[in-house]
Amino acid sequence: MARLCDQSYCSLCAKAILARIADVRRLIRPVRKGQDADAVHDMRVASRRLRMALGLFEPCLPQQAAQWRREARRLTRALGQARDLDVQIEFVESFGRRSARPSGGPGVSLLGKYLRKQRGKSQRKVLKALAALKSSDVMANMEDSLGRFVCRRSTEILPPSAMALSARRIGQFLAAMLRFEKFIADPLAIGEHHQMRIAAKRLRYCLEIFRNACGGRLDAPIKAAKKLQTLLGELHDCDVWLEFLPRFRARRRREAPAGAAVSASESAALTAMRRDRKRRRDVLYRRVVRFWAQTRRDGTWLELSPKRLSR
Repeated sequence: MARLCDQSYCSLCAKAILARIADVRRLIRPVRKGQDADAVHDMRVASRRLRMALGLFEPCLPQQAAQWRREARRLTRALGQARDLDVQIEFVESFGRRSARPSGGPGVSLLGKYLRKQRGKSQRKVLKALAALKSSDVMANMEDSLGRFVCRRSTEILPPSAMALSARRIGQFLAAMLRFEKFIADPLAIGEHHQMRIAAKRLRYCLEIFRNACGGRLDAPIKAAKKLQTLLGELHDCDVWLEFLPRFRARRRREAPAGAAVSASESAALTAMRRDRKRRRDVLYRRVVRFWAQTRRDGTWLELSPKRLSR
């Protein structure tokens, strides 16, 4: 074990990794079937949480942990495309049900057909990633290697040396999120809002690992990071639609037979979808601004200062 890493800290991270491996294993069968969108989402989240735990564990076993993270990243990427398409398909179907026309009209129907075709392609990538995961036997290797780090203690509370290391890691993820605070006031800072969502997600996953060790002091920040991640995630989904729909319309025009035009009803349906996403984005952006101001008034992030966590 690396000298620069506290034994209690390594044990806590090892337990977190083993729990997340179990989550991934549990979801392999339903994800392989390709019929359960929730299972794809849950495995994607589990793989991200696994990568976070491996990153925190890296000081304990640097070479192997870095290699394991690379293996987990391949799985996350394959699941990411499938999950994004599941979300888009769900929205198209919901929009179609809310529309006055059956299935939302031809534009919505064609878009749904296109997305389902792409989802079929993404499922093949998911199956390939799962096959690679199985052939590499990386999860079994992790489980075998991590067993010696697990300390069978009755309490989860960390000693001061391990708590100080945990507080430093939490501080790093908090600082990464706060770097994007200045962009909240700019409704057009689309890229920065997306990066802040990723930073909030990483902070949340980190906090969840240390939650029990901090005796419940992380509950409020975890709840806040989760809500911020959700709001910014929905905002990003709208941004993706606002960029995608004009490209899909242009694609339809290019693919139309020579001399033919995209029908007025199809064009109207795509315009209505874009208008719907723009209205939703405006609502979500205002919620993000209000929620962030609330976290600052409540001092939510101050609870994560190293001084407070190390007490």
